[in-house]
Amino acid sequence: DFADTLSGHFARRRTLTRSQLSSTPAPHAGLGLEIYAQSTSPLRRYADLVVHQQLRAHISGAPPLDEAEVLARVGAAESVTGSVRQAERLANKHWTLVYLLQNPGWQGEGVLVEHDGRRGRVLIPELDLETRMTVSQKLQLDDSIPLQLSAVNLPELEARFKRRKS
Repeated sequence: DFADTLSGHFARRRTLTRSQLSSTPAPHAGLGLEIYAQSTSPLRRYADLVVHQQLRAHISGAPPLDEAEVLARVGAAESVTGSVRQAERLANKHWTLVYLLQNPGWQGEGVLVEHDGRRGRVLIPELDLETRMTVSQKLQLDDSIPLQLSAVNLPELEARFKRRKS
């Protein structure tokens, strides 16, 4: 069980697995449902467009796409999804670091969300950025840490922070 804290949510996030697409309804363990199908706006994801096409066919009495055609359509889109997500993450990090380069005196607050001996993972909510840094063993999870930017390495997509003297 995870605490209802920032560090608890961070730890819970690490246990989540990516959803699996299938052409047939299946149980949803987290919701306890025997049959589950997911769909959002057809503008959001290609798989949702296919679901809407299947629903439209069912409602109008037309034959739905067969399993092979559904898997071919969705499989083609899903084969690049991981790359697209990675590109989006890297682009967001790039522009966050560009912002920091433009604001070399940046100061803010971080929250300790993981502690591993002398090293810790610190979340900086204002920047939606995580960083690893040396932290005092006296710090507890969810403690706030005053930070200041110490360096940005844009080619390596890295930013370093140090504890700001209060």
